[in-house]
Amino acid sequence: MAFLRDGFTTPWQFIRNTFIRAAYRMMPTAVRKHAYHSIVSRRNSELSGAGNTAHAQEETQPRGRHSAAAPQNAAE
Repeated sequence: MAFLRDGFTTPWQFIRNTFIRAAYRMMPTAVRKHAYHSIVSRRNSELSGAGNTAHAQEETQPRGRHSAAAPQNAAE
């Protein structure tokens, strides 16, 4: 209720979110698991599709100062 009272959400958003959360919580666990896994697998297949080759190449490069490969300018 604080989000609604503080004006962070509109009354319509509050009602919609309340109904969505209630429906999700009343759903049997087996149905929730199946729905969750299907959504996640669909999203993962979209992310690993042919259109994301740049992202896949980016992931193979060492990242951050704690990566295994030393940076080129480490001696400076």
